[in-house]
Amino acid sequence: ILAINGKPVASFADLVMALQAAREAATAKSATQPAEYAVSVQYQPNIAGQPTYTRRLALSAQQAKAVADVSWTPPQALSFLWYKPLRIPLKATGPLDAARLGVAKTNEFMLQTYLTLARLFQRSVPVSGLRGPIGIVSAGSTLVTETSWPYVLFFFGIISVNLVVVNFLPIPITDGGLMLFLLIEKLKGSPVSPKILAAANYVGLALIGVVFLTVTYFDLARLIFHN
Repeated sequence: ILAINGKPVASFADLVMALQAAREAATAKSATQPAEYAVSVQYQPNIAGQPTYTRRLALSAQQAKAVADVSWTPPQALSFLWYKPLRIPLKATGPLDAARLGVAKTNEFMLQTYLTLARLFQRSVPVSGLRGPIGIVSAGSTLVTETSWPYVLFFFGIISVNLVVVNFLPIPITDGGLMLFLLIEKLKGSPVSPKILAAANYVGLALIGVVFLTVTYFDLARLIFHN
């Protein structure tokens, strides 16, 4: 199967979503749910020449309901049998290999942090997914009580990498902002005006304060309502 109603499909998940979208579109055109709806299916049989055909298929109400009910969530009582945490042990063969592994993982987490910041602006990652001091303490407490010390040290390493990335962002009042002002001073040949520098620091402080209050609100809400 190549496409449903002209929309390309590359996997079973794409096929299901295309059929569900066609069902929703057909339902929206009628005040009541249609007894059946039709979809245009483009497919390519595995025969000589691999020709492409298009057929229009009508789905009954029972078939439409089966499409709508497709889910990827297993029954709650059996979820522990379906999904388990994937744990891949990381073990170095010696000090040099441990240093290489540490550099590689640090680079990986730095890139993930930058990617998360970019997706915040793209709105593909919600602000509610961030963690502040309260969220960090909560997650760290869980690790201390439920895992062993290597996981706790690994967690501290991730926090440190995140702090390094945030600290070197070009935001006034951070080290990254200071480096930005030094670069401007180098380019223009004179220091930035003290008034401009003070105003920029106030703006940076206000921005950090807003972020702090926002993540603290979501941390408290998560603790209150999830517990």
